[in-house]
Amino acid sequence: MMQLNNDELKMLQNQKREKERRQDNKQHATKIDQGLRSVDSQTGPTRAIWELCQNARDLAEDCHIKIELSKDQFRFSHNGKPFDMDSLSSLIKQVSGQSKETDETVGQYGTGFLTTHYYGMKFFLYGSYQIGEDMYIDLDGFEIDRSHDPIDDLIEKITLQLTKTDELLNKPYSSECKEWTTFVYDLPEHHKNGAVEGLSAAIKQMPYVMLFNDRMTKCQIDDNINNVHMTFAKSQRPDENGMKVMRIDVERNGVNMPMNIYYLESESGEERIVLPLESPTKACRLDGISKLFMHFPLLGTEDFGFEFIFHSRNFKPEEKRNGLYLPDGNENNQKEAEQNIEVLTRMQAFLFKWLSEHISEIENTKALARLCFNPDKYENEEKADFIEGLRKVWTDFYAWRPMIPTTEGRMSAMDHRFYVLDHEIIQCLEKEGNIQHLSTICKYAQIGNENILPCTEECVEWSKIIAGWGELKLNPFIGVKDIAENVNERLDDLHDFLLFVKACKQDGLFTSYALIHNREGTLCKAN
Repeated sequence: MMQLNNDELKMLQNQKREKERRQDNKQHATKIDQGLRSVDSQTGPTRAIWELCQNARDLAEDCHIKIELSKDQFRFSHNGKPFDMDSLSSLIKQVSGQSKETDETVGQYGTGFLTTHYYGMKFFLYGSYQIGEDMYIDLDGFEIDRSHDPIDDLIEKITLQLTKTDELLNKPYSSECKEWTTFVYDLPEHHKNGAVEGLSAAIKQMPYVMLFNDRMTKCQIDDNINNVHMTFAKSQRPDENGMKVMRIDVERNGVNMPMNIYYLESESGEERIVLPLESPTKACRLDGISKLFMHFPLLGTEDFGFEFIFHSRNFKPEEKRNGLYLPDGNENNQKEAEQNIEVLTRMQAFLFKWLSEHISEIENTKALARLCFNPDKYENEEKADFIEGLRKVWTDFYAWRPMIPTTEGRMSAMDHRFYVLDHEIIQCLEKEGNIQHLSTICKYAQIGNENILPCTEECVEWSKIIAGWGELKLNPFIGVKDIAENVNERLDDLHDFLLFVKACKQDGLFTSYALIHNREGTLCKAN
């Protein structure tokens, strides 16, 4: 029997290692290829920014971030820990750079990082590469290229990039670590508009991202395409009215635009609820802001159903971070859905308790009263039923709160005297030129009975808000026909009401009700 000599054995061992490495890289390349194909072109530009911010947040106790967009580049910088052997190779292979996640970190360079390739399939790394204690090699444009066709190209590129990490060890090192780590993407021309929109969306949500991420303390954003330059910094302020207050100092092109965020926090600190308030006693809308966060926004939840922002580190988001796992009959997601239900229920109870105690102190309550739960948009029946159940919970809470301003003071929707205008009237009023009839409609709606409507200037909006609440135990809606039934005297502005009836195409009411006066001034039906 023959035996291999040392040279033959060494050659076969090298061949075996090379085949194993290629097979390993093929698995990584396949996963990267699949991930790149699933990047959502709509949410990709914004989610990419949050993925970069998440990785940066995990690398610094006092995290500072810089984002810069120009016509041909997207740059992202942070002041956290530099790359080391583990994190750089993990980025190349697109696997988590941490074997164990903690409460303060959420893992680095997972598949979500692939969304950053919206800004370019090729990017370059600048900063430091740590090879030992106080031993750093300069990263001066280390290239990671994910462009490929076919997938064999990507396998070769991964192999080459891993080889280059070995070659870095041949470079001289120093004891100085550079302050900033920077990712530079070559921005494709056809993605420039999306990049601008993504950056604009990120600017809008950044104050809340900073609130929900204690480590993130400063952020600078430069949109050189539109000449928009922003800085964000935060500081905790004293509590007010049972609320915590975070001040976000925002500067836009040299102009200071500070804002206070009022929020509730659970005893554990794991859950925070942002209240839609511009001051401790005045509500405002949070349009365009995601309503669900897990440190970062779950994109697509801007109209989840309520006007508050719920953040919990215990949420279980769907893989694309565009919503939560909710009941859908899928046993594989049942555990995650049950946990989300538990968290939402707990946070709702926490919020409702505070609102019960303080809503009487808040002005402009219409800004926080809108509900937009929409079961019809969910194809899955169980999920639709769950959303409908949420709407009923919120409706039942709001319906009994005396939060609607009227001429008789604040009333609840469940007061038997309270009415709002029905959908038909609102539709007609919102047509061009018809809003001029509003004061007359409100006046006539209260003739001959105890009807009390919201204050005229808020009547249309409250009518739409309450319509969005869904079915109530009492029917608070009054229509043109209901008003016509109670017109029993001639008033100075009767003509204005009749013009509105015609505008609503309700001419049949003239023959059913006494709405037109004869020569003697008596109201009568039309022939």
